[in-house]
Amino acid sequence: MPRVSVVIVLYLLTKVLGLFHVYLDQGVSQCFQKEIEKDLLLIGRYSMQIREPETHFFYLPRDIVNTGVIIDVVELFQGNHRVVHRKANAKGQFAFSALASGEHRICITPKSFYSKKWLRNDSPDEELAKRDLRFVQARLQIDIEVGDGLLVDTKPSKQILDDLVERILHLSQKLVDIRREQRFIRQKERSFRDQSELTCSRVLKWTWIQFGALILTGISEGDSIQSSNGSNYIQKHRFDDRSQTSISIALRSYSSKLTRQLGRNNSSFDGSKNSTFQWNEMHKILKTIEGSSFVASYGTATLIEPSSLYVAVGTLKGYVICFSYHQEAEYSLHPTRHNDIDASQSQHESVTATAAVAITSLCFSSDVTSLVAGYSDGSINLWQLSQSSSGIVIPLYTIQGIAKHDRLKKNVDGHIVGTPITYVSFIGSLRYKLVSSDRSGYIFYHHGFKKFMRKYFVTHKIIGNSGDNKDKDREQSHDVLACELLPLGNTPQITDQWGVLAVLTDHLLVVVTILSLNDSNQIRLVNHFKTGIPKIINDTPIVTGCLSWFPCLDSDNGSGVTTTTTRLAYSWNNIITVLELQNASSFLDEYMKELIDRDKTIGTLAMKRTCRWKNSTGWCFRSLQWISPTLLSLFLNGKDGDDELKFETLSYIGGNRLLKVGNPDPMDLKIFLNKELNSFTGSIKVIKGRIMLLTESYHNNQKHLFVGMQLQWSDIIEISLARGDYSKALNLIHKLFFSTDVLNIVSTDLPLELKPRQKILETIVLRVITSSIKLFQTPMAIEDTDLIEENLSMVFDLISKLSTENSSLSPQLLAIMEEIFEVMDDNKRTFFAVLEEYILLKKISSLLALVLKEMVRYYITKEKGELLTEIICILDIKSLDIDNTIQLCKLYDLRDCLIYIWNYVLHDYATPLMDFIGDIIQSMSDSEKGDYLLDDDKQLHKVFSYISFILTGRQYPTDRYVQPADETFARKSIEEILFAVNILESGNAKPIKPTIFPYLFLLLKFDSFEMLSSLNEFFEDYTLNDKELNRQYIIEALLDIYEVNRSSFLEFDFCSLAIFIARNYSKYPQFIRLPDSILDKVIDDLCNYDDNWGTKISINDCELALQCLLQRYLPDNTTYLLVKLKEAKFYSILMNIYKAEEKYSQVAATWFEKNRRVLPEKGHKTLQGDNDESDYYDSMKVVLEMCLENSSITERMGVNEVIRRNFKFLVELDFKALLSLLNAHEPNLHSEILKIPSGDIDTLVFQYLETLFQDYDKHKRSLDIPSLLELGLKYIELLCMFSPKSVYPYVKEHMNIFDEKKEELLDVLQNGGAIESKSLLLVYQKHYFEALTNLISYACEVVVSDISNFENVIRLAMDICHSAEGDPSQKSETDDSKLNLNEKLWLQLVESLVRLSNNYGADEKEHKLLNMSIHNCFREISEDSSNIKENVSFMRIFNNLLLEASTQNETTLSNVRSILRDVFLTYSFEKDSMGLMQNMLLQKIYKLLGIVKMNALQGHQITSKNCGVCNKVLWGSKIPIEHYEAWETLEILRIDSQTTVHLEGASTSHPMVILGRGSPDRIDGLEDINAKDYEFLKLLYFACGHGARLSCHDI
Repeated sequence: MPRVSVVIVLYLLTKVLGLFHVYLDQGVSQCFQKEIEKDLLLIGRYSMQIREPETHFFYLPRDIVNTGVIIDVVELFQGNHRVVHRKANAKGQFAFSALASGEHRICITPKSFYSKKWLRNDSPDEELAKRDLRFVQARLQIDIEVGDGLLVDTKPSKQILDDLVERILHLSQKLVDIRREQRFIRQKERSFRDQSELTCSRVLKWTWIQFGALILTGISEGDSIQSSNGSNYIQKHRFDDRSQTSISIALRSYSSKLTRQLGRNNSSFDGSKNSTFQWNEMHKILKTIEGSSFVASYGTATLIEPSSLYVAVGTLKGYVICFSYHQEAEYSLHPTRHNDIDASQSQHESVTATAAVAITSLCFSSDVTSLVAGYSDGSINLWQLSQSSSGIVIPLYTIQGIAKHDRLKKNVDGHIVGTPITYVSFIGSLRYKLVSSDRSGYIFYHHGFKKFMRKYFVTHKIIGNSGDNKDKDREQSHDVLACELLPLGNTPQITDQWGVLAVLTDHLLVVVTILSLNDSNQIRLVNHFKTGIPKIINDTPIVTGCLSWFPCLDSDNGSGVTTTTTRLAYSWNNIITVLELQNASSFLDEYMKELIDRDKTIGTLAMKRTCRWKNSTGWCFRSLQWISPTLLSLFLNGKDGDDELKFETLSYIGGNRLLKVGNPDPMDLKIFLNKELNSFTGSIKVIKGRIMLLTESYHNNQKHLFVGMQLQWSDIIEISLARGDYSKALNLIHKLFFSTDVLNIVSTDLPLELKPRQKILETIVLRVITSSIKLFQTPMAIEDTDLIEENLSMVFDLISKLSTENSSLSPQLLAIMEEIFEVMDDNKRTFFAVLEEYILLKKISSLLALVLKEMVRYYITKEKGELLTEIICILDIKSLDIDNTIQLCKLYDLRDCLIYIWNYVLHDYATPLMDFIGDIIQSMSDSEKGDYLLDDDKQLHKVFSYISFILTGRQYPTDRYVQPADETFARKSIEEILFAVNILESGNAKPIKPTIFPYLFLLLKFDSFEMLSSLNEFFEDYTLNDKELNRQYIIEALLDIYEVNRSSFLEFDFCSLAIFIARNYSKYPQFIRLPDSILDKVIDDLCNYDDNWGTKISINDCELALQCLLQRYLPDNTTYLLVKLKEAKFYSILMNIYKAEEKYSQVAATWFEKNRRVLPEKGHKTLQGDNDESDYYDSMKVVLEMCLENSSITERMGVNEVIRRNFKFLVELDFKALLSLLNAHEPNLHSEILKIPSGDIDTLVFQYLETLFQDYDKHKRSLDIPSLLELGLKYIELLCMFSPKSVYPYVKEHMNIFDEKKEELLDVLQNGGAIESKSLLLVYQKHYFEALTNLISYACEVVVSDISNFENVIRLAMDICHSAEGDPSQKSETDDSKLNLNEKLWLQLVESLVRLSNNYGADEKEHKLLNMSIHNCFREISEDSSNIKENVSFMRIFNNLLLEASTQNETTLSNVRSILRDVFLTYSFEKDSMGLMQNMLLQKIYKLLGIVKMNALQGHQITSKNCGVCNKVLWGSKIPIEHYEAWETLEILRIDSQTTVHLEGASTSHPMVILGRGSPDRIDGLEDINAKDYEFLKLLYFACGHGARLSCHDI
């Protein structure tokens, strides 16, 4: 290589490498290396000057086009992968964007390009060109710049100046227009001002009137605001209740209840529906290939093949034109060599083109230095792009097709001439190892090598039938739909040089490797994976099939480098399957180097199926290509051969699922169909995440070349912001930031996990929010409230998510919010309505002072004082204008808000209490004057909640804990006021009565119950144990206040103090010491409870306090105590005392007295739904069970007596619990239910007895229940009253237990109207006639009123008649002329019905009903099973009925007409039936006798068909005709017997049978026939089944 003479590097101005110049000889490259990060842009500007040989001066070439440089950029980290290779002019620039981070090598080579160019005329100045061609040395000035593509300026400086001048002129013209417009506006304003002054003068007088009305309205509204802005006071209902405020309750509810759906998910962006693809057309390439000269010279473009440097276009005439991505033609690849090539080339290498042959497949090598093409005639051309600098490249080698007979006879491997090549590709990075397939289904491997300075290629068959098979059979059995080699990734893998090939046929998928790992020059065909078509398409003919590999890649996702596995997607018809190849193993590289036999060690590849997806529309896939590791592009159509394709994309999620993410097909064009192959393969290509399509127009078949790329989320946002579509950008960023729906994320290439995705998006969120502020200042935003609320909610969602952990906003976010607020100055209502919910939900906790100030003013004027207090209690209000806010709170009486500011901001806890005390003094003074207001009193009662909150370490009014540093100070501030002995000096203090502990006295006098309840909460504080101000001190202070000011307090106040002392004396006995006199006074005060005290003090508070006190202190005089307790109605305490003394009867009596007082107040019906119902019930069960179990005999009798006296009350209270209790302990008390007067609580008595007898039946009547019969009679009586339908089944089941009470039961049933049950009981007693008479009488009553009941009664009467038949005691041995019992009953029933029927006319429905009943009775008689043998009952009853009719003239023809008709019909029917049955029986007998006869005729069965001697046929269709004649003769004479004879001389022990009658010499009945005529027909057969002709047997 020539040596570089001089290298001078001068850094003048540099960003990364800077500006320098070098001296180089022609053809010598100058290279330098640089680390460039991903996505950075490298721009190089250069200028080349050549040296004049004579003068040694450097000058710019006269022909800068033909004298220039060659620029190469190589990625060293990708195995010297060249990304830029171009020829350039002597002056210009080059640029490229780094696709991955790593070390790049940039080389520049000065060179002369003077030669005859493709598509270019010769140089006009031939001499100058030749002179430039001879230059020896050149000087290069190079300026290289690396940076962000947005920041690096690639325009020439002149162009920049031209743009600036143009913009300045445009702005100047705009300024002139604005000034002209301003002059026009001034004129309009002048006329408008005159008109306005005139109008104002007219309106002025009305303004003063309205102003006066406004003042009056403001005064009245101010009063209402003052009364409504404050929060409500929550009154305590029990002494032990904890103080709380309405604000604290509301704040707790906000954390558990969502009042508004935040973070709306109705964004317009949806990755599953919207297109995320952007398509661009390559116009310059299209202009070239659609030119008439191009088509005439090279043919029509048929397919494309992109690479990292070039786009190759194949034509119908076999040419390949390579275009750079600047859309300039770089190479013209000719299909054959020129005729002037050296004739010594072998015939393999040189073929003269005789006819145009179309290209059917193309492929670049991995380093883009070689290209291979398959042709429709079965040949393959290989070109090297670096072999020529003229632009025209001839084939390096041509692999010719073979003749068909060579394959069949000579066993030569190769494509048959005339068979189009469907696929051709390089194996890995090996440029002389190819794989190709043709339309007939053969796949070949071509191995190129050099021998004797020449190139040779050897072809080996990979897949295909053997040579002796016919082509037709071969094509049917092996239809290769698609095949593809695994391409190289950006990380080395063991599969790179292995030749991994996937082949898809019409019935299976095969993955094989071609080469050996030990030696890539050796073939080692290994099958690694094979699978058949899915079962779901077994019955569907295979129309299409396609497949696509995606290699193993290393990618940096921000958290580190990850390696994706190799993937194979394949499809049959409309079913896609994805396989993963586990070859991503970094340790294998070092491991492989140490292996001796790699083929044996590695074995087969591990492939597994991860997912499958079916297109529900049924459209078949014509092409599928991986765009990225997670995105798969699909082209599909509805029928085979249709060139209208639909474009869809699938996302490969999580390595186990395919999900449809869109229909990105914005073009109204059709994909170009290769007519040679009937395939779209050459028209659809994917390179580095971009889809390249060769399409045609529907109208004029004009071709189009599109490049499509998937838009990233950032691209969509940038486009939306640039177009001013801020709403779409906001919707998209909100959707991506919060959505958990996979459909919205998969098409954006963002992480599916929420937190990593939000971390990536944080960088652009602020920009989108800032840009979206313009949404809130448009007129449409003011009019469309829903739209502004939606957009504002999304902004606040994003702001709250970007806030810190305690929801406080950064200064930048606060500034954004303030800017939004200023923009929405005219729409504050919407702004605060949305903002308040984010504050209440604690998503935003800090605001700027301006916003906070306006919020206070807005909510106060809108009478939302309580809501404002809640908001202020949540916000960080340190930036609040304190003075202004305090004035507003005082003006509108926002006391809770004011207290919070005093406490939280100013740390002043005494001032709010002193303000309360001053207002209480004023209120009490007004009350004495008669100006007392109830609402003021309720607001002033908040002082007790405030005292309770502060003394227990809670913040008022939020109920949050005070900071530990402020807790002691806050409590001490309140204690100093409450327990101040003297009046404190204060600037705003009002006069107060001088006494001991004046402030505590004032609060006790205002409301002693609330004050003492607050102190009761304070007593739980552990700090009172060791302080000077302890519990003993507080109680003594209270006693002194009450003693000194006795006249100022009422009994109510003393009772409140007694509750306070009693509750705490029992809880803290170690800290409180009180004399007995005080405790006795406490007991007296508690017992003096008065019901008229209202709702403040309840009897439960007093009773509970006294009960606690008696646990620690019991007076000496217990009798007096019991009297006081009874007077005070403290029943629980009394019950505990009686229980301790084991006086259980008194316990029960006291319980009843207590509950008799409580329940009437509630009412029984109200009690059924009362919340305290279970308490009363449990109390009854527990108390009475305790009394019955633990009491002595004497006490138990007393308890029973108490239960008897209160039995009715217990039934009303809970009869089920009472029933369970008595069953377990006192069953004899069940009889008390009978003593309850009828009519009082009959319903409860009935339920009681019903439950009792249900339990009785459940325990199989094993319960010992005294007075069971009396209880049963009472139950049946009530059953007749409440459930008449249940009487009959109950009596039927239980009548045996009422044997001793039969007469009483009959009376009960008679009185209850249960006639059926009464009759049932009479039948049970054998009183049939009486039972039947009762039923007949009852039937006469209901025949008109209740027909259904009448039918039931008649049915029951017939059952009675039947029951008498089964009674043996009623059988009579009378003669046939007399009727037995059941016949008499039937006769009585029928006669009664006949008499009843005669009372109605013949046309009346009752008459017909009765006649039908008579008919049913006779039918029952005739069908009676007891009279089947001798059915005489029917005739006797019927005769007696007719006899009675003749004497008494009662029975008419209408009564018995139907009966007679049935009789005659029955007899005629039976006669016909019996005749038919007889005939059928005779036929059956005849048939069976025939079978018997035939069986007798059969005798032994012959199994042998031929004679055992002569082998002639003995029987069957082939016997002589004489046999038929003999059979007919014998059949005429009715031969019906067989004779068994033993022939002499027989050589067998089996018996023999001669067919015929008589001896063998003659046949009876055939004397006139010569028997010898049939001698030869006689057969002899044995029991063993063998036979012979008698003439053949030796007899």
